[in-house]
Amino acid sequence: MKLRTRVKDLKTTKLLLIICILALCSCSSKSGCTDSAANNFSSESKYDDTSCVYPTFNIKPDSFLQLKTKFNENSGLLYSNQRIWTFTDGGGETKIFSIDTSDGGEKENIFLNNSLNTDWEDIAQDDEYIYVGDFGNNNGNRTDLVIYKIKKIADTLFKNNSKASIETISFNYPDQTDFRKAEINNYDCEAMIVKDESIYLFTKCHKDLKTRLYKIPKQSGTYTAELKGLFNTNGLVTGADISIDQKSITLTGYNPYTNDAFLWVLKNFKDNQFFTGNKYKVQLGSRNNVGQIEGVCYINNDSLLLSNENYQSVSPTLYKISISQVK
Repeated sequence: MKLRTRVKDLKTTKLLLIICILALCSCSSKSGCTDSAANNFSSESKYDDTSCVYPTFNIKPDSFLQLKTKFNENSGLLYSNQRIWTFTDGGGETKIFSIDTSDGGEKENIFLNNSLNTDWEDIAQDDEYIYVGDFGNNNGNRTDLVIYKIKKIADTLFKNNSKASIETISFNYPDQTDFRKAEINNYDCEAMIVKDESIYLFTKCHKDLKTRLYKIPKQSGTYTAELKGLFNTNGLVTGADISIDQKSITLTGYNPYTNDAFLWVLKNFKDNQFFTGNKYKVQLGSRNNVGQIEGVCYINNDSLLLSNENYQSVSPTLYKISISQVK
């Protein structure tokens, strides 16, 4: 019995020693910014804590196409089948339109059967479907947030005045408990991407000028969104798109206090944790010069189209911008 006890005591002592060594190693390991491209890179840090800060880029977008007054309230962009698609937001037609690049007007339209346009705000796609987000929530009191899902059928995408049958994806936010009308709220949304089997929403947070990332399945149904992250954009996010190779995400937005229009370009993220990688800010200039940018779409992995809604004296315009230097 004594021998067994001594063996047991030795095992316990050995286990405690291992725990102490691990604890000491953990204490001596420093977390911080581990990306050498960042301004605050720390060579002593062993674990990245997503605190990296990167240089700000100043890029003036090139005016590509003046849009017709029909698109004064355009609110999203999609590049699909060599066509540029958009729509008009809250209270507009329940249609998506391809833009005629010869004059900035309507070329084709697709009518979404059995849909409402309470406040359409963004449009996204995967290989098989187009998704239209009716989730604008300026007063934070909506309980009917929905995304419309349209099958990509050749006749639908190429024939003018076509009608598309839709599926619906309804959702709510898991952390919203107050549905009283309030213009300053964190549950407005104007930005969406689709990646793998999920839809990702980037909210427009009027209270703290950050964006919250939510995830919902892309299958039709009713869901409670899953909160996946928080990022300080220092402004209101108005649009999003993911690159063709799925390696970068661009958010559009503006700061309501400084009146600056901007992009955030997210790169080198891990899996679908979009805020864990490099986060580059691109200043576009004042809204008084470029308007309020509402739409964004990749036309290749380094080039974007942007669109603004009618703002002050700036008419709706399609801009083209290269982000190849943002790295």
